Formats: sequence, C-alpha cells, structure tokens
Amino acid sequence: MRFKTRDDFIKEIGIRKLGLVDYIYSLEQLGKSEREIQGILLEREVSKSPRSLDMDWKFYKKVKPNVGWK
Repeated sequence: MRFKTRDDFIKEIGIRKLGLVDYIYSLEQLGKSEREIQGILLEREVSKSPRSLDMDWKFYKKVKPNVGWK
C-alpha cells in the first residue's frame, strides 16, 4: 500500500512507527550513513536494544518506498 499522507500511514500502521520513519528519514537527509543512523538510534534509545534496532531498521527499509509524503 502506498501512503500518500501521514494520516494514511497512522491509520494503517500507527503513530509510533510514523515518528520512527520521519526521524530516520531526517537523519538520512543530514547525510548520515546507515551505520551512523543505527548508532544514533541506539545511543538516544529510540531503539531500546540491538534486536529492536534490527526490527525497526527492517521496518523502515520495507515501508520507505511506499511513503509518498516526503
């Protein structure tokens, strides 16, 4: 499913994941590499453990092509 607006994303996926997607996208726009972003997510406790980081990262990579509001 393609998400044209943030509202569509929230209805389908949820608000926490919206924040995660927006946050990672903003770090990408700052020119951060994948490793730097993953380090930031762990350091700032956005992802609480390496396992949750892996799940969050895979989720982001999965939905990124379907996000249309960027």
